[in-house]
Amino acid sequence: NSRASARVLRGMAVMLLYGVVFSERISNVSHIGGFLGGIMVGLLCGPTYRKSYTMRRKWSLDVDAAPADYRAAIGFGKMPTGKGLVPLRFIWTCAALYCISQPRFRVIPKLMLK
Repeated sequence: NSRASARVLRGMAVMLLYGVVFSERISNVSHIGGFLGGIMVGLLCGPTYRKSYTMRRKWSLDVDAAPADYRAAIGFGKMPTGKGLVPLRFIWTCAALYCISQPRFRVIPKLMLK
């Protein structure tokens, strides 16, 4: 949906401008890195979609079971086909194994379980 994505991009621009103008102690490079990392995780782990011809027809007999807010965000006639390329559970498992293997990060799981 182009209107929804334009709204998100406008909000991101406002936050970036606010961070550049008013904040001296916050590193904008780390925010940009987090944004790019989020895009990467979204592309790898996000669901894929397909266009349904029957859902796009005006007098279709196919029933749309999706809620209205889903349709507002995704668009009419698009249905999820499945999961992403890499399961998110795999990424979390790799991150946990990396933290456990590093001596300086071994404290983190202990603190999380307290």
